[in-house]
Amino acid sequence: MNGYHKEFIKNVLGIQGHISIVRPGGAKFTGYKNVSDQVEKLKGVDFVAPIIIEQAMFISKKSSQGGVIRGIEPEKLAMKPMMKEAISDDVFKMLEVSGSIIVGNALAKSLGVNGQ
Repeated sequence: MNGYHKEFIKNVLGIQGHISIVRPGGAKFTGYKNVSDQVEKLKGVDFVAPIIIEQAMFISKKSSQGGVIRGIEPEKLAMKPMMKEAISDDVFKMLEVSGSIIVGNALAKSLGVNGQ
């Protein structure tokens, strides 16, 4: 495996894990905390984080754009090395406020919004 391949895999796995556990047909996943705890105990598992993924329409006064929402608990997000390096401590402090979100630079620019 060359350097490019290693970096590519690191970046992909920094955002998405090795496996995903989902309900058939997109059904609501109840009991995910129990499943998460069980998976975390498996030999060889280093990190488990329940994530919500949903399609959305983002609308601002400037424009609208379709996209994907990925929801993860802030404390789990902070444990992912790639995310901890990419997100400032100030942003993590803002996430302690209920209802706070992180919007990527490209989407923020497209919608004409900025932080805080």
